[in-house]
Amino acid sequence: MFGKPKLKLYREKELAAVEAHITKYFGAYEQVFHEIVSNDIHCDILHIPPSPERDFITLVTLGAGAHKMNLPKQYRKSQFSFSRAEYLITLPADWNLEGAALENIQNYWPMKALKDAARLPIWAKTWLSYTHTVSRDEKNSPYAENTSLCSVLLSFPEQFGDDAGSLCATLPNGEKVAFWQLIPIYESELLFARKGNDSNAEKLFELLGDIIKEPLNITRKSVV
Repeated sequence: MFGKPKLKLYREKELAAVEAHITKYFGAYEQVFHEIVSNDIHCDILHIPPSPERDFITLVTLGAGAHKMNLPKQYRKSQFSFSRAEYLITLPADWNLEGAALENIQNYWPMKALKDAARLPIWAKTWLSYTHTVSRDEKNSPYAENTSLCSVLLSFPEQFGDDAGSLCATLPNGEKVAFWQLIPIYESELLFARKGNDSNAEKLFELLGDIIKEPLNITRKSVV
C-alpha cells in the first residue's frame, strides 16, 4: 500500500524569517486564512489590508516555500531561478473576502489561484519562476462567470517598489525564498506568451505595461 505523502513545513525560525519579510515589504497582515486540510504543504494565505500607501488588498501564501522545487540543471545557476517560492496577488480595496462571500467562486478564485500555483510544482514535479504561467485547467476555462481571465503570469512584485530586496526572503541557512506576483491574464495573452520562446513572455510584459503595477481588474481588455 502507498503511504501518505510527507507534509512539508517550515521550521520555526524559517517561518519567522518568511513572516518578517512579508511584513517588511508587503505590509502587516490582519487575518490568516488557515488551510484546514494539508497533505503536502500547509499553505495558509495572509490578508494584508489596504493602507494609505497602497490602496489595494494583498494576499500572500505562507507555506509554499517549505517545498523545494525540482529545478532543471541548466537553470540552477540562473539569476532568477529559486528552488523555494511564495506567491502573492493584489486585489481592489473593496474585494469581498468576508465569511460566506468566499463560498462564491467570484470572490474566492484569486485565493484558489494562489493555492494552485503553490501546489503545481509538487503535483507536476516541476518549478515555477519569472515569466511562467499557471492556468486554471487544461481547457483554459475562465476563473469565474464574471470574467474571462483564465491564467496567471508570474512577475516580480513590482507594485511594492523598486527595492529588489522584496523579491526574496532569506532563511537562517542562507537559502532564498522567492516571492512571485500573480498577474491574471486572458487566454489570448496566455497563448501569445507560450508561443515560440521566452522572448514572447517578455514581450507580453511590455504589452501589459502598467497593468502589472495595478490590482486585479476582472474586466480589463486583452492586450493581445
